[in-house]
Amino acid sequence: MLPQLVLSVLLCLFLVSDDVTAAAPKFRPSRTGRHANPLREIVVNRQVNAGDIRRGTPTRRQNCPVPLQSGICPDILCSGVYVNPLTDAGNCGSCAHTCQAGSPTTESQSETCQGGVCGCYDADYNTLCQEGCSDLNTDHYNCGECSHICGDINEGFYCQNGVCVFEDCPTGEASCRSGCSILATDASNCGACGVVCKAGEPTTESHSETCQGGLCGCYDSDYNSLCSDGCSDLSTDHYNCGACDHICGSANEGNLCSDGKCVYEVCSTEAEPDDCITGCTNLDNSSSNCGTCGNACKLATSGSSLPETCQSGVCGCYDSEFHTDCPDGCSALNSDLHNCGQCGHVCGDGNEGFICLGGLCIAV
Repeated sequence: MLPQLVLSVLLCLFLVSDDVTAAAPKFRPSRTGRHANPLREIVVNRQVNAGDIRRGTPTRRQNCPVPLQSGICPDILCSGVYVNPLTDAGNCGSCAHTCQAGSPTTESQSETCQGGVCGCYDADYNTLCQEGCSDLNTDHYNCGECSHICGDINEGFYCQNGVCVFEDCPTGEASCRSGCSILATDASNCGACGVVCKAGEPTTESHSETCQGGLCGCYDSDYNSLCSDGCSDLSTDHYNCGACDHICGSANEGNLCSDGKCVYEVCSTEAEPDDCITGCTNLDNSSSNCGTCGNACKLATSGSSLPETCQSGVCGCYDSEFHTDCPDGCSALNSDLHNCGQCGHVCGDGNEGFICLGGLCIAV
């Protein structure tokens, strides 16, 4: 009787222990040696909705990049499809978190997903703009900065090194509206595009400015003065004679410019080096232009006087006998019937029968 009772007790214990074993959850050992529920781990550690996870224990996928402690891939179930939230641009970091796509009508590229974060990870297309990831050095729609579109009236249509240009120019040349230009010497784009050096007036004797070192100026050795009508040679320019805007041709000046002075003609002979309205003359000895043009020495108005002469630019009575300057000319007071002894003393009122001798009127 006792052996049968012992056998019955052992049988009950076996059945109870078998039911407990059958009901126990089948947890897979983790790498840390602790049991972990893979469903709980993927929900809690990956922060996804439990409803998106398929019932049962996910199995390891091939080439799993970042396994969890349980050995399960980081893939999550989004809308019935397993995805990797670390690299999936449509589910980056979590389900339905979509990275920005590049606009097909622009030069931008789409964002990519790295480490569960959307971004512009390309070495060139590394700036996120409205249309997507942009290369600010070359993007026509984002040149130098986001939303800076090339094509303004003062800018070119191409983006080069972050600047809008009209065309792709060789090294050392700038792209200007008029074309490729060397800014250091181009008179139409001097120092900067659109800076035009002053052109000489075609109706004058002036020359145009030139561009040197990126600066407009009058660099010719002769035409080195900048006037209103261009670069002028003040020593010869009829319109800028001696000074800007001094035009030769007034009543007292000639029409020619010589050595910065308006002249009537260029006089080069030593005998008559001076130019006056009457022509070339010598101001030192010309009775018509004594000292200055137009200064005429006194003429004789009586038959007994002589006209003044010009010496060293001064009118005077330089004759050894007719050396007294009277109103009617140079007189010899010792013998001049009209200026006998003094200017204005007329012998006998100029009638015949008198002579002037030794400065005295004598009837004859």
